[in-house]
Amino acid sequence: GVIFDESNPNGEVILSSQYGCDSIHRVNVVFDQPGFNGRGKLVMDRNGDCEADDFELPLREWIVKVANESHQYYSTTEANGLFRINIQEPGVYDVSFHNVNGEYPICGGTIQVAWDGEECVSEDLGVVVAKGIGCHRPRVETAPVNLVRRCFQNEFVVFYANEGSEPMLDGYIQLALDPFYSLEEADVPYVEVADNVYYFEIGNLEPFQSGQFNISLYVSCDADLGQTHCNEATIYPESTCSEGIDLTSYPYLVGDYECVGDSILFRIQNIGLVPMTGIKKVYIIEDMVMRSTYDIQLDGLEEVVFMEEAFGSTISLVVGQDATYPWVEGSTLSMSVESCGTGSSAGASVGFVNDLPDNDEGNMAFDIDCQENVGSYDPNDKQAFPEGYGDENFIIPNTELEYTIRFQNTGTDTAFTVVIVDTLSQKLDISSLVPGISSHPYEFELEGEGVLKFKFYDILLPDSTTNEPASHGFVKYSIYQKKDLAPGTVIENTAAIYFDFNEPIITNTTVHTVEYELESLTTSVHTVKDSPLVDVRIAPNPFNEMTKIELKGEFAAPVEMTIYTMTGQKIKEQMMNGNAIFINGEEIPSGVYLIRFQMDGQLIGTAKLVKS
Repeated sequence: GVIFDESNPNGEVILSSQYGCDSIHRVNVVFDQPGFNGRGKLVMDRNGDCEADDFELPLREWIVKVANESHQYYSTTEANGLFRINIQEPGVYDVSFHNVNGEYPICGGTIQVAWDGEECVSEDLGVVVAKGIGCHRPRVETAPVNLVRRCFQNEFVVFYANEGSEPMLDGYIQLALDPFYSLEEADVPYVEVADNVYYFEIGNLEPFQSGQFNISLYVSCDADLGQTHCNEATIYPESTCSEGIDLTSYPYLVGDYECVGDSILFRIQNIGLVPMTGIKKVYIIEDMVMRSTYDIQLDGLEEVVFMEEAFGSTISLVVGQDATYPWVEGSTLSMSVESCGTGSSAGASVGFVNDLPDNDEGNMAFDIDCQENVGSYDPNDKQAFPEGYGDENFIIPNTELEYTIRFQNTGTDTAFTVVIVDTLSQKLDISSLVPGISSHPYEFELEGEGVLKFKFYDILLPDSTTNEPASHGFVKYSIYQKKDLAPGTVIENTAAIYFDFNEPIITNTTVHTVEYELESLTTSVHTVKDSPLVDVRIAPNPFNEMTKIELKGEFAAPVEMTIYTMTGQKIKEQMMNGNAIFINGEEIPSGVYLIRFQMDGQLIGTAKLVKS
């Protein structure tokens, strides 16, 4: 018996045992659509002759972009390198091919197709040969299968690949775990080479070959609820794609930090041999509120150290790379330190680390995975990183976005097929899409003007009542914004999750708002490098019914006091005619607040207030 369901997102004919067959099979059925339909095959040139020899490697799941000034259409190559394109609007179009390394040059130059719009046209584009990049390029990525929970064993996936056109020999992965993680087991051999640092051998990888393995990490019960845990994975040997390029001929900022008592030491170094070409502003941010800014312009190999007081809050440092940085335009160096220091009367603050980008942009061989541990959660959802600041989830332009879609079979029987359909925002650069790590093998498809599909065939996902731990799955992908989006641009994304032939589960909608200046993302900006003019004392803090705010130092009344929420909303403004003022607990709801004190328009002090 044959079932054809036009609503099936898989686009397949199903031969069903329900009607007398002894097994279930899939038969892909492809129909030409109205407009221009082109077909071809993409292979990688291995011997440098730009010919499609029999041994040339077919390229699977590469993005095919068909574009002119007015319209863009997308497709992907199949496992055998075959691709199909469809054009709905008349015109002349360029055809290009992309993978995680970006656009690849094509032997013979740019491919063009044209359609006059008068009738349906089918054209065979033949075999397209992509030029090799002549090197191996390692890639690594890590992620949890589900959201991370304290006092539980959590499953993580480690993905690795060679994204270059030459073999990679004797590969291995070094994984540095968060101090609150402990490695319980792994399904491949490993060696602990330092405290909570592990070595995993992966061997040789052919061009575009990939693999993955699972590890189980226990999260300590000593972790605070909502605390962020970060793993760092690095894959070796290093890429040979940079051979012949003098990487030290560019200014390149790197950084690290150390928590020492109630202080954080941030170190920034220009590891290039040449000076920075311009001044860059360093932002010091406390719980996503601007603490201070500094200007730097480092010579070759020069470094600078900033010491910041820390009393349990999350302190972040952000600085943009030099304008001549050759890898990813608009990249930043960012570091966040959570729960350093012990003197905060408000206790440790959590939940801010993922508001800013991870410090791994543009480097496929290095991956940072930061997860906040949680209590309860929705099993089918969509997450976006960085999360962005405030209720509008502000991000700076050109930031790479990383999306995670999680799913769980909460039905009553095994799910044989799971399909995720995600219509991408037109404010994203769809040609920069990089399909990422997942819990199960999938087939990837991109079509039309940006409809993304992840197809998990034969996933055999058990229902949650039969096997709860195995009933979960996820997939990730990354994508860049379109270049230089205007301030206030809103980027939204929602996914649909199909379990077999059931109605789709619609995820939450992720939202980001583009904002040009980092100062605009935060409530207050303190650009004075010296210490504030006043010392702010609050007692009790946290408080419930009444608290006293007292200023000590060199100032003259009156002082303007303004109280903000941590998302920047002003809730109280009052003049202080003396050095002390009382706040009634009935005036503000429970929460964490920032207080700013100004005298004659100059910021003279800040403080954090907690209403219990």
